[in-house]
Formats: sequence, structure tokens, C-alpha cells
Amino acid sequence: MNKLCLFFLLIGFFSVAGRAQVKDSTKAALNNFIDAWHLAAANAQFDSYFDKMHKEATFIGTQADEIWDKQAFMRYAAPHFRTGKAWHFEAFNRKINGNQNTYWFHELLKTAMGVCRGSGVIIKTEDGFLIKQYVLSYTIPNALGKQVVLFKKEKDSIFLKENFKKSVTNLETNN
Repeated sequence: MNKLCLFFLLIGFFSVAGRAQVKDSTKAALNNFIDAWHLAAANAQFDSYFDKMHKEATFIGTQADEIWDKQAFMRYAAPHFRTGKAWHFEAFNRKINGNQNTYWFHELLKTAMGVCRGSGVIIKTEDGFLIKQYVLSYTIPNALGKQVVLFKKEKDSIFLKENFKKSVTNLETNN
């Protein structure tokens, strides 16, 4: 009986420990890091922006076909940065969770496209924090959902015709 109690006590301890909250000091550092990343884009600081992304980072944009590895995203973004201003995302709500050296977050952003949602994964390395993945999404009020679906129906149909079969047959490696 005592061994059984000890077993469940340990299970409970480790399940709570695995869901430990991110320390306030770490959250503050992560918030500063993410804000600095967004600010680098707003100020067209190409190197500063991309230095904050892991070498194997993925940036997922608002279109279905916008799934870029870091090098492809750099090629896409370079002309925007050369104009002297890339994009300006200002977070006004952000939640951060994580454990040990991996953190995930979601944020609401004030942008030129209106309110958008960003979500990402950050890893802590010997060199500091690095963005491993970022997803940018439009926010659409539920009341407008049917209109938006109808509006993009033709484009979605074309995209699915070109991409669905190859995606389904190779889910693991589709990028």
C-alpha cells in the first residue's frame, strides 16, 4: 500500500513539475526578445531581425502556400527591408508558456492588415533565445466567416487541386 501511495505521489509530482509556469523574469526576457524582433522589422533592420531566428526556423504567412524556411523567408523579405520599412507588428496581448528551454506564445497584433494573430515557438540556446517557428494569421470575426469563405472559395479550390493529393500522400515531409 505504501509503495502504491509513493508511486502516485511521484506521478503527481512529475506531472505538475512538467507543467511548471514560466518564471516572471523569463517571461519579461521573452517579451523583450519578441518585441525587439518585431521592432527590427519595423525599422528595416534585416540582420537584427533574421539573427533572432534559428537557422532551421519556419515562418508561416497568411496564405496557404506561405511556408518558408529561414533562407526562403529571407529572400522573400529582403525587398521589403530594402525599402527602409518592412512591416510593423505591435503586440497588445501576448501569452507565453513553456518549460526548460522551449517556449510557445500567441499574441494579438496591431498591423497595417488590421488585427492579426501571431503564434510561435522559441528555443533557448547557448547564444540566447531564437525563434524556431512563427505563424501569422488574419483574425476574422465569426459573423463574417461565411462571406470570407465564399470570397476565397475559387482560390482555395485551385490551391487544393494543385496541392491536396501530394500533401495527403506525404504528410510527414510536406513543406
